[in-house]
Amino acid sequence: MANANVQFLSRECKVVRKGEDKECVLVVRVAKPELLASGTVEVSAHVSCPHFSETARVQATDEIQAIVFSLNAVRGILLGKVREGYEIWWLAPGDLNFADFWAYKP
Repeated sequence: MANANVQFLSRECKVVRKGEDKECVLVVRVAKPELLASGTVEVSAHVSCPHFSETARVQATDEIQAIVFSLNAVRGILLGKVREGYEIWWLAPGDLNFADFWAYKP
């Protein structure tokens, strides 16, 4: 299992529950990729804020693929939270809707 205690990447986003005005910090943390005995690489990614906390674990052929898969999994978690009534963004409201949220540049 990927070592979730060794942070590799992180990003702070903003989250607001619809119907509320209080903006909170949402943190995405991606753990350092770990080579498994099977030869695959595993990465865990954790999304947390005062409203919710979720972790995704992905396995892939190499470290780059595992990181890309984990970022896609995190974006899926965030989009799911939007469907549940949260507004989530990084630099500007609505930027989660761009195809490449991770490289978005206003």
